[in-house]
Amino acid sequence: MSITLEKKSGLVALGEVVEYRAHYLNTSKIKLTNATIKMVLPSEMTYVSSNRGIYDESNNTVVANLDTVGAGMSDDLIVKVKVKDSASVNKSAVISTYISYDALDSKGSPIRDENTAYIVSTIAAAQDEAKNNTEVTKTDVKTSNERSFLPNTVLEWLAIIALILVLIVLGRS
Repeated sequence: MSITLEKKSGLVALGEVVEYRAHYLNTSKIKLTNATIKMVLPSEMTYVSSNRGIYDESNNTVVANLDTVGAGMSDDLIVKVKVKDSASVNKSAVISTYISYDALDSKGSPIRDENTAYIVSTIAAAQDEAKNNTEVTKTDVKTSNERSFLPNTVLEWLAIIALILVLIVLGRS
């Protein structure tokens, strides 16, 4: 599952409305279950609206339960926010989005996984200043069906260690 985050419209300046788009895509060949997408807003921004999900004011997040995401399926979470008039100018504001889901491993057991993307913006005092600001976007893309070279469980590590010990013993004989 991949996720990207982009500023769709607006300028990150005091009192301005900004729209963010989190796009997710199931890049695997299997359906993913119990999928949830969450956008975390910085304290310098207030929630205005979103195309889906529920806003939680206590932790300034928008969460949408996606349930099952079929292979190759994609969609968006679009959130509008307003930069607070009281926000500190030149402060970095980080907007993060997470997508978590269950995939099945080779034995059919569910594995919980999560991918992240974020944008770092500098808050400007006025629109003219905001036009000159650069934003840093980071996407951490990985999928459950992309296994790493190293073992992922204690049992896999124990099997590797046992194999190494056997090779050492055989090498000495």
